[in-house]
Amino acid sequence: MNKLRQQKSFQDRNKYPGLEDLPVPPPVIVKPVQRETVTYYSEKEIIRLLLKFGGMEFERTMNKEDGKEEMLTVSDYIVREIISDDLLFDDMVCSKIFADFRFHVEHGLIAGDKQFVKHEDPEISSLSADLLADSHELSRIWER
Repeated sequence: MNKLRQQKSFQDRNKYPGLEDLPVPPPVIVKPVQRETVTYYSEKEIIRLLLKFGGMEFERTMNKEDGKEEMLTVSDYIVREIISDDLLFDDMVCSKIFADFRFHVEHGLIAGDKQFVKHEDPEISSLSADLLADSHELSRIWER
């Protein structure tokens, strides 16, 4: 009787697993690849510069007619240059942000970065926060 049990146990341990005994691999999830335009990175960099430095003074000039001093901000300069060259943004989110900056420049207002980070459009808010975040941090060793 023991020999039969040992033989049965040996056969059970050494048999090939059936299909039901094999582990089932997890389903493969294919993520759609976003096709980015060639200008996407340049557009993001322009928007980053507008967000980060748009309110800073770029140039001061004296008006010869009335003697008043005029201040030109970074956003004034960038927006006017892009408009004068008739350039358009391919990325929709960057285009929306640029349109907001253009509106502010045309009305003589200064747009702040917090306005875009707390924007009601989640795409604008997300991109603004990503662009304003510092992606690299120096080690304490290198700061000395």
